[in-house]
Amino acid sequence: MTISSGESKDKTNEYSWSTLQERLRASVVSICISFPIPFDTEINSMSYATGFVVDADQGIILSNRHVMGPGPSSHKATFFDNQELFLQPTYYDPEHDFSFFRYDPAELKGIEPKAIRLAPEKAHSGLEIRVVGNNGNEKMSVHQGELSQLDRNAPVYNRNSNGSYNDINTFYYQASTTSEGGSSGSPVVDIAGDAVAIKAGGNRAASNYMMPLQPVKYAFDYIRRGEIPPRGTLQVVFRHITHVQAEKLGLEAAAAASEGACVDESTGVLIVHKVVPNGPADGVLQVGDIIIAVNSAAVPGFPELFGIVDAEIGRSISMRVFRKGQFITVHAM
Repeated sequence: MTISSGESKDKTNEYSWSTLQERLRASVVSICISFPIPFDTEINSMSYATGFVVDADQGIILSNRHVMGPGPSSHKATFFDNQELFLQPTYYDPEHDFSFFRYDPAELKGIEPKAIRLAPEKAHSGLEIRVVGNNGNEKMSVHQGELSQLDRNAPVYNRNSNGSYNDINTFYYQASTTSEGGSSGSPVVDIAGDAVAIKAGGNRAASNYMMPLQPVKYAFDYIRRGEIPPRGTLQVVFRHITHVQAEKLGLEAAAAASEGACVDESTGVLIVHKVVPNGPADGVLQVGDIIIAVNSAAVPGFPELFGIVDAEIGRSISMRVFRKGQFITVHAM
């Protein structure tokens, strides 16, 4: 992950936290979810979550992948004035914890939601944020916090449950807030009301996990044009480790830098955690390989790596890796 100096808090007096709820209330919805039968990673259940409008003209709502679910389901959005509209599943991301729904704007009477802007570039450590959502099935609950860790690996929610969904191959943000059940899919916003992340999960220690919006924004640009987002895959699970951890594995910082790694401006490197048998990287990458560069470009984190993978679908990519004390170049398609 590349280190950013970020923006100072309350850089402008144009906005106020006291007006945040009024500015966003028409754009954040409660979602009633019904899974009538067990399917794939989900059991039959009924629950509540949150979504928010990202394109008011087309009626596009962003929420979590685990809110949409992989199989038969129904979803109903409740707006702040208690109008209820059924949602149409539009996009279910194959890997990350986000999805898009649609509603018919013509069916909405008396209110005009405004799109909440996706602004992943505004996220930085120390940013004061609010989680705005359906916390505990209470509409428009607002919970304050501050982004702290920006480069943690995706949380594992169900270590002892076979088949349960956990995100992979992305950083997650961490912040201590009091938001709990029902807030999945909530926008994590700054004082201007721009979304810097989407609430995904949490634990009992009041730590909440937020998914960065880089992959969301990439997909959204295609969805709003009516296109399917092209997504490449190596069928590999990567993990992020610090430079100190990499050094313990034999990768010295000076040697990594000489091979093209972005050492001084990043917090760590990516290491191969799992390789899917018979996948495109089987026999190419090995567990424990440390990724230095791809197509001669440094890849200090997940956004840099998968930006290349998504752009090179159907073409071979070259990967400079550190394996068992040596730097080698491998190729995958």
